[in-house]
Amino acid sequence: MSEPHDQPVLYRGPDGALHDLHFDASPAEALPQQTFAASYKLQANGETLALQHLAPAHTDTDIYVHFQKANVIQMGDTFFNGMYPYIDPGTGGKIDGMIAAANTILSLARNDTKIVAGHGPLGNKADLTKSRDMLVTARDRVQKLKSAENPPWKPSRKGRSPISNPSGAKASSTATSSSKSSIWRSESAAE
Repeated sequence: MSEPHDQPVLYRGPDGALHDLHFDASPAEALPQQTFAASYKLQANGETLALQHLAPAHTDTDIYVHFQKANVIQMGDTFFNGMYPYIDPGTGGKIDGMIAAANTILSLARNDTKIVAGHGPLGNKADLTKSRDMLVTARDRVQKLKSAENPPWKPSRKGRSPISNPSGAKASSTATSSSKSSIWRSESAAE
C-alpha cells in the first residue's frame, strides 16, 4: 500500500474487545515496479496470462489473472468461496462491483474452469454463480430495508426492539461450519 490504511472494528481481541486495524504504508521497495491501467498480457513458460482491472469491488484496485492455456482464473479478494466477503468501503469497495466482477468472470469461465478465490477453497463456475447470487440477494434485501417506510433500525412507536428478521427465519447462535444461511440457498428455499 502506498498510503496508510485503517480498518474500523475488524476483529475481537483476546480481551474480548473489538479492535480496529492500522496498516502503515509499505516501503517503496515493496510497491509494484510495473503497473497497468486497464489490461496487460504476459507470456511465461508457454502460458499466456491476461491481467484485467475490475471496477471497484473488494477495493478500487482489484484485478483478475486469467491463465488462458491452463483454464484457471485467479480472482483474488473479489471471490470469497462459500463465505460472506469483506467489501472494503474505505478503499473504494462496492457490492455492485463484486457482483460485476463475478459476472465478468462467469462470462469468461467454462464449466471446467478452475477459479481461485482470495478466501475459501478452489472454486468453479457453479461456486462463483452461488456466490454472485448470494451477493445479489443480500444487496436487494438491504436495499428493500433501506427504502422501507419504517426500516427496522428506527425506533418503533410500540417500544419493541426495532430490529427484526425480514425473512422470518429463526436465528441460531450455534451454527456449524457445514450450515449455510438461507441467503446461500435458492430464493424459494429461503422463503
